[in-house]
Amino acid sequence: MDDASAANLKSRGAERQPRTTLADIVRRFGVEPDRIRFAAKRSNVHWRVVADAGADVYALRRFGVWGRTTPGDVGWEVAAVEAYAAAGAPVPRPIAPPRMVDGEVYLMMPWLGGRVLRHPPVSEDEFRQLGALLAEHHLATAGMPVPGQRPGMGECAKGAAPQIGGAARRGELLDAVARIDPDAARRFRAAAEALEARDLPAQLAGCPLRIVHGDFSSWNIKVAGGRLVGLFDFDCAHVDVRAADVAAARRGYHDPVVEGYLSVTPLTDAELDALDGLWLGGILNGLWRVLEDRLAAGDADLMYGLGWQLEQLEKTRPYRR
Repeated sequence: MDDASAANLKSRGAERQPRTTLADIVRRFGVEPDRIRFAAKRSNVHWRVVADAGADVYALRRFGVWGRTTPGDVGWEVAAVEAYAAAGAPVPRPIAPPRMVDGEVYLMMPWLGGRVLRHPPVSEDEFRQLGALLAEHHLATAGMPVPGQRPGMGECAKGAAPQIGGAARRGELLDAVARIDPDAARRFRAAAEALEARDLPAQLAGCPLRIVHGDFSSWNIKVAGGRLVGLFDFDCAHVDVRAADVAAARRGYHDPVVEGYLSVTPLTDAELDALDGLWLGGILNGLWRVLEDRLAAGDADLMYGLGWQLEQLEKTRPYRR
């Protein structure tokens, strides 16, 4: 089932049909479940599925709790995970293609072993470990093929304006925000214009593109014996420069992440100087997508949940060498 079919089913009200039980959804993947329990809910929902008297453990995902599903998005993500798996990365390779059930898209994959780093890291040493693990991951997957960009997403260096419509569309979106929260609109506008003036695409023009995870954080990895044994949650994965992954792990100001990365492999001066801008570019890319979705849906509460994005404008700072 492709994403376009999923969108069409939803538009015809398929979500209003009687809901299939989780056990029956699992069976559609060829697995007879013993136990199913809720695991996590962020942009997607996950359940832990135990089968064969505990011999097999899986993760069942339901896509798209927040916002709409962009046509092609699920297919791109599944293909990216397959590419990572082919390169030897410890990712949860799907056991079968996605299934459409009751107007929702589901996927099953192995449950990864290992332990998560402390959530979140609290010490500089933990942040250094996170950065070192990211660097090792980048080196191990450096030869992966680079696909086209993920539908609906873009490079962080180009986040100062929406992909479609550019600065003019940015102005329209922020004018809509200004009618509700003038101060927030002013702050977003100032950040976007300042980022645009830095011209990060030109600064990073010599850096190759690759698939980046986009949220290489303690809650999205598992480790064992100091090694990365699990990488999951590819909601933010897209095509970008490797420094965008470092910027996401740094989250605007955790410099020990960069120190840990540099202990394994170097970054160029251009990449180091761009880290704060890449983080803000990713924040703004997400902002434009949220505003577009809410305006298209006729949602008057454009600012719901956007306080975190505003906080990043104040917390983010350049990397201190």
